[in-house]
Amino acid sequence: MKPRPSPAALPALDAAVLPIVRAAWKLTLRQTQVAAGVARGLSNKEVATELRCEESTVEKHLGDVFRKSGAPNRVALAVRVWLMWPVFFRSDR
Repeated sequence: MKPRPSPAALPALDAAVLPIVRAAWKLTLRQTQVAAGVARGLSNKEVATELRCEESTVEKHLGDVFRKSGAPNRVALAVRVWLMWPVFFRSDR
């Protein structure tokens, strides 16, 4: 089993994509932050630490994000967030 890359090694979502995600799914700011953390590959505990809140709060927000985005799971959510990121905002080009 390959070791999981640290969150710092994952590319950061450009601040320009988060308003797009937020508006498209009618998310609150906190729900958008949770979705961004999931898209970066963070666990619920890591998202909670980063946002300075309880893991149960992240779980609640994540449930709301799944419902609003139509994503059935974390992987689908991450893919949907990354696909909303216009090519010209990508840092990997």
